[in-house]
Amino acid sequence: MRSKGSVRSRLPYDAFMGRYSRRLAPVFADFCGLQHGQSLLDVGCGPGAFTGVAIERLGIDAVSAADSAPGGTVAAAVWDFSYGMEMLRAFWEAALTLWPDAPDEARTMRFGRERELFDLLGSAGLIDVVETTLTVSFEYESFDELWSSILTGIGPAGAYLVAKSPEDRAALRELMYERVGRPSQPFTLTAVARAARGATPA
Repeated sequence: MRSKGSVRSRLPYDAFMGRYSRRLAPVFADFCGLQHGQSLLDVGCGPGAFTGVAIERLGIDAVSAADSAPGGTVAAAVWDFSYGMEMLRAFWEAALTLWPDAPDEARTMRFGRERELFDLLGSAGLIDVVETTLTVSFEYESFDELWSSILTGIGPAGAYLVAKSPEDRAALRELMYERVGRPSQPFTLTAVARAARGATPA
């Protein structure tokens, strides 16, 4: 009779390669310099030999792992910069009025148009791909709240704005204010994202 920890009682991968992975995992973790306070994404984790060591060193909340062999779903979402993202559309249309060569995200960003995500996931080998649109909205207390959020310099729009002179910023602010209807009270803007999901082949 074989013991509980025998080769026969293990998963096929564990019996074949997993035994080596378990020995390698702590050595590799040392090489990676894993330390408390870091986070880790273990891609192609297999049965999780390295994942387990990472959890011991970093804590379970700091570790994420994925492997395509058990199967799963891959999903992605991108703002529809052309029509659906009202905040960014108002910003870039105002910018284009002043500077026709402005790097409008509707021209520079990929996968925000119909079927682009669908084709991307399909070309990656996923099956049963589905594409849809998802709509959300946000209420601003004032236009100043909206404008201040862009002045933080986040994303292509923010980076473009803060690189402008104070005079250019003022001109852009006025045009964008006009684009969103010159609100004098709280107002709502809608944003549409294009989303797609697909399954990994069995």
